[in-house]
Amino acid sequence: MHKTGVIAGKFLPPHVGHLKLVEEASKVCETIYIAISDNPGTSARKCAEQGLPPLPAEIRKKWLEEHFKKQKNVKIIYFDETGLNESQIVEVWCSEFKKFFNQKIDALIVGEEHYVEVNKKYFPESISILIKRGVDSIDISSTQIRNDIKNNIDYIIPEAQKYFKDFLAKK
Repeated sequence: MHKTGVIAGKFLPPHVGHLKLVEEASKVCETIYIAISDNPGTSARKCAEQGLPPLPAEIRKKWLEEHFKKQKNVKIIYFDETGLNESQIVEVWCSEFKKFFNQKIDALIVGEEHYVEVNKKYFPESISILIKRGVDSIDISSTQIRNDIKNNIDYIIPEAQKYFKDFLAKK
């Protein structure tokens, strides 16, 4: 059993694939930190490009806190990546996240294989646990959901669905 596990992502929006990551992390980590890593300007642009209202990190954090309120071992944190150098984003992000988190990370739980290699390079002291989308969990991404919110709304966590249903009703 690992003491501390981290799941980092945009959660733009949080969906059932993310829940699977937390479920699997709960099997091997005493405490799981869900790190919403966000540059508000970039997230707002992504949403606007797909005809969606902005999804501030604060609202995503609130949805996740509500969803996991009974799981005392799950902590939701916000890492503001505003100002990180886009040309070196991975290296700089990893360095800044370590400073921000400021504690030992035993396990990084990821949903995509390329993050395993990134983590080996920038978090050599931690292990990566890969939960493959479409193999170990549902094959859906936040990008796919944003691209077709109407047909993918059931993949969004229940706490966030009302927000999107209200948005769709106004369209």
